[in-house]
Amino acid sequence: MNKKGTTVGQPGKFNYSKDQVLRVMHEVLLDSVDYLLKYSNTVQEISKKATDKDDDETKLEIEKLSERLHGALLELENDVCLLRSIDIEKYYEDVTQYDNMGDPEVRDKLNLLGKLIENASKGEKIVVDFEFPKELTKEKTLKLYKLILMTHLHLHYTSVQKYLVKYSNASTRELEQVIDEDEVERVKRREKIMEKEMITRKPDEDYRMILHAAYYTYLTHDPEFEKQIQKILSLYQNLLHMIKDKAEIPELKLDPITMNYILFDEFYNRLNSKYLYGPSIHSLI
Repeated sequence: MNKKGTTVGQPGKFNYSKDQVLRVMHEVLLDSVDYLLKYSNTVQEISKKATDKDDDETKLEIEKLSERLHGALLELENDVCLLRSIDIEKYYEDVTQYDNMGDPEVRDKLNLLGKLIENASKGEKIVVDFEFPKELTKEKTLKLYKLILMTHLHLHYTSVQKYLVKYSNASTRELEQVIDEDEVERVKRREKIMEKEMITRKPDEDYRMILHAAYYTYLTHDPEFEKQIQKILSLYQNLLHMIKDKAEIPELKLDPITMNYILFDEFYNRLNSKYLYGPSIHSLI
């Protein structure tokens, strides 16, 4: 988080409630993990290739990478504030003031992000331990990711097929736009699934952030979980490419959100065996 150049307002006067500030900080922390994991891995790769880790060329390469990370995190922070209708400069004022007051919750989040950035810059392993509902076991989290992503695929396939009835010569770019317009419905479906699975949440707490908290905690602790997630994402990406390529995928006429666990497992396994290494795998290369 960048507080450089910000000024602190009148002591004791805040622009936003502490809950609002902490919510933004938490969301930024969660969404930063993906950037930090990639950054740490890239630093490791650069260091492995370098004959001398302290040579100027290696230092310059890592420095440029650090600048890109810094820019990406600032953009992420700005996006979160925009989404929450928060003025980012006023948000910085509040964070600075809470930090100067020694507020433990704000300082904990600042210190955690700082520590993660420091570890990533050294190419060290990124590990996080976020709080999330106890019912989100590793197995449950994997199940939810499968269900949510497969339901989204059904939504995209249905939208694209409807569009192709009217515009059979639609370009890939047009179909991507059709898929982008599904965003509101994607959120509704995720909410419906999480409610159906009775996942606990506090008032105004975002289900996406709850799921991400479990996801990144398991991902940074358990290599087996990472392998299983990669398999789910590979299937999702392959099917998404096939949808954009106007492929016929009869299985996606069914909406997984209506299935019980047994039927969904059969549905998922059928998709996995048929399409994980299906005809459009070249699109991923």
